[in-house]
Amino acid sequence: MKRTGQPVSRKGSSKRIKPARGDGEPGEAEATKSGKEVRLNPAVHRRILNFLNAAVRPDDLVYAKATVPAGEIDHMHEDNPEAKAAERKKLLDPETAQEIIKWRDHEFPLGFRNLRDLLIVPRLDKRILEWLSHLFGDSVYGRWDDFPVQIPRRGPGTHDGVVHAAMLHTGKVLFITADETTVLWDPEDTTASTFENPVNQPHLTPNAAEGYSVLCGGHSFLSDGRLLVVGGGGYSSHSKAKWGYKFHPGDRKWERTAHPMVHDRWYPTVL
Repeated sequence: MKRTGQPVSRKGSSKRIKPARGDGEPGEAEATKSGKEVRLNPAVHRRILNFLNAAVRPDDLVYAKATVPAGEIDHMHEDNPEAKAAERKKLLDPETAQEIIKWRDHEFPLGFRNLRDLLIVPRLDKRILEWLSHLFGDSVYGRWDDFPVQIPRRGPGTHDGVVHAAMLHTGKVLFITADETTVLWDPEDTTASTFENPVNQPHLTPNAAEGYSVLCGGHSFLSDGRLLVVGGGGYSSHSKAKWGYKFHPGDRKWERTAHPMVHDRWYPTVL
């Protein structure tokens, strides 16, 4: 959905802002010479508005928020404000910050509703908007996107979906699902083949009589990149859950450990 703001004019100039796609990098805020039309990712737009509206005094816009001291190790002395300011990243110049707060408090006492409310401030130009869009862009904050293929929903009765997940060194993700099986996911593949079954399943290894589900087991990576899953047994403790299963990301196979534990384990901690 695309929404365009209504033009706001002052002294014969027209300035407007509208959301658009982008990653928040410099250049995300695009402006035309004739009309100051700025395009921003909606999430970046909201972050900038929150930053501007939360400011109480100009210094809140001039410098980034100070890092909270880490207990007794990192002391920040209140009697040295210059040192404190020097440690904080500078965002805007003091004159611009003061004019923004003055304009906001006078014209928008409840806060800016859209950046077009700000664009008619004389000192605010395209370069400042580009800088703010970089500071609050996706390259700094990251971004979540919907994956186009639905994750398989497996499970008995009302229990379905993914219960455990592990990121493998191959870039694929191993899921242990609610139906007590495992499935591999390739996040870089957006086709239906993004999900695939391993060559074998733990509950059938070494055979159906001796294997068991690794659902509710404990996980840890081994030094060679294999995933070790210990215990488990499904939705309750299981007398067979005395073993560990190792998953080989390269050949997509499960292998049971050579020896069992003394007792079965359900939801154990593995270090």
